[in-house]
Amino acid sequence: MKVSVPEKWTEFGTRPFKYALQKIKADTNERGWWTYVPIHKKDNVLIGSCGYKGKPDADGAVEIGYEIIKPYRNQGLGMELAKALVMNAFAAPSVKAIKAYTLANDNASTRILTKNGFLKKGEIDDVANEKLWRWELKK
Repeated sequence: MKVSVPEKWTEFGTRPFKYALQKIKADTNERGWWTYVPIHKKDNVLIGSCGYKGKPDADGAVEIGYEIIKPYRNQGLGMELAKALVMNAFAAPSVKAIKAYTLANDNASTRILTKNGFLKKGEIDDVANEKLWRWELKK
């Protein structure tokens, strides 16, 4: 891609990317519904990752996720990523809702989701036994 790639450009390691690749290889309908890599144009550097957790489910919902590396946080870039994911998802006629999960406390991600029109819909326990807030935005 001819961009600079920081040594620590993701907090999640390669496992999620390998999983997404397996899903895409197994089902061509998954293409476009997994991982994107945001490039900071001015600096020509990879600044994180974002995407969906698979194609729309039977109810027409997709789940989004995003991350920005520390030197580029608090500049509105997470907001921009989330907005782009929302616009891209809602451009697909099959998508009726978008979901997201955050840690169960006020933080940068909760502010990003709120500013993008998401509503907090509940709380769950994840596999690590942490509380998460569930967010949703309907078309």
